[in-house]
Amino acid sequence: MIFSKISMAVLAQRLAKLGLDRPVVDQTGVEGNFTFALKLADDNAGLRAMLGKTGAAADSAPLMDGLEQAGLKLELRKLPAEVLVVDHVERLPADN
Repeated sequence: MIFSKISMAVLAQRLAKLGLDRPVVDQTGVEGNFTFALKLADDNAGLRAMLGKTGAAADSAPLMDGLEQAGLKLELRKLPAEVLVVDHVERLPADN
């Protein structure tokens, strides 16, 4: 995949859309636009392994290799997130 003239925040958003079940957050503090050419595994098995989804070796993922060559890495962290919780629902009375 080639990411052309994008910010780190946009790169993080696009990485999150590669089939991960969690968000990817840019915490680099780097500003500006960059071009990245990354190799991706067809099934992202290594990336999912890093996130605890399979037993495959995480360091074999071409995506991870591509990120490391660009001087970047993904780290699994717990961060605060906004969540909407609906704890009660009622039907409106019908108009007669």
